[in-house]
Amino acid sequence: MKPLLDIQHLSKQYRLGRQIIQAVQNASFSLMPGEILGLGGESGCGKSTIGKLIMRLIEPTAGNLLFEGQNLRHAVDWRKKIQMIFQHSSASLNPRFTVEDTLNEPFIIHGLAQGSKRAQRLMELLIQVGLSEDYLKRLPHELSGGQKQRIAIARALAVTPRLLICDEPFSALDVSVQAQIINLLARLQREQQLSYLVISHDLSILRYLSHRLAIMYLGELIEWGPSTSVYEAPLHPYTQALVAAVLSTDPMKERHRSRVVLKGETPSLLQKTPGCAFYGRCPFAKKICQTKKPILREVQSQHFAACHLYNE
Repeated sequence: MKPLLDIQHLSKQYRLGRQIIQAVQNASFSLMPGEILGLGGESGCGKSTIGKLIMRLIEPTAGNLLFEGQNLRHAVDWRKKIQMIFQHSSASLNPRFTVEDTLNEPFIIHGLAQGSKRAQRLMELLIQVGLSEDYLKRLPHELSGGQKQRIAIARALAVTPRLLICDEPFSALDVSVQAQIINLLARLQREQQLSYLVISHDLSILRYLSHRLAIMYLGELIEWGPSTSVYEAPLHPYTQALVAAVLSTDPMKERHRSRVVLKGETPSLLQKTPGCAFYGRCPFAKKICQTKKPILREVQSQHFAACHLYNE
């Protein structure tokens, strides 16, 4: 089976005066049809930048983005096939548009169903996301956070996409509403055989929702593999620290589990190093880590890590 999305050596630089900020550096991964891929890491590691690069909201400095085997830089009529759910649903909805206006917009832009067929399609979209026709005439300020996110999901589904980019879709919601949106996305994925790229800093959510999990640090992809394997047996010290920071619901397990304690703070993206970007914080750092960048390689079956602990 060929990948639906294939990211090849993707990089994005920003210029700040005379200095260069490397937001994403040489990232490569693939997403298969019907797969949910989780992309995790701290804020500022480049997760959302990758989402925007795929949507071509910004252009890459280097690398290729292949969708259905075609380079997105040259492909036509692909925007209906890839849609994005943004982090802040309130900011992504026009405050002057009713829900009906918001859901109509994709049909108008792409010249899709009209008249009674469109009205029927709007009702189907609302039902899919668990809302009734009573919401059609409401404005965004009349909706709760969870309802706004449901409308954002319905808008993304309007053009029947194959891939959804979900950028922190749970971060602004309380825990009970988070669970509802997670279950909604999981159900929609099963029913419509969608593919998701889910971007989140919450590894417990990504482990539950995704099939594979990729971890980023300072713009670099440092570990990826099956979600269960990455979460329960992380290879990279940074991933180990992230997993250790997730609270367990089992008090005894929480009391006795080991933790990886990091040193210092996350360095600036302006600080360039010839070696591992994680060197200054890693409790297992060796001399080679300071001068030689580790290569992302398969350490276990389908489980990859970029760390000199496994590169010898």
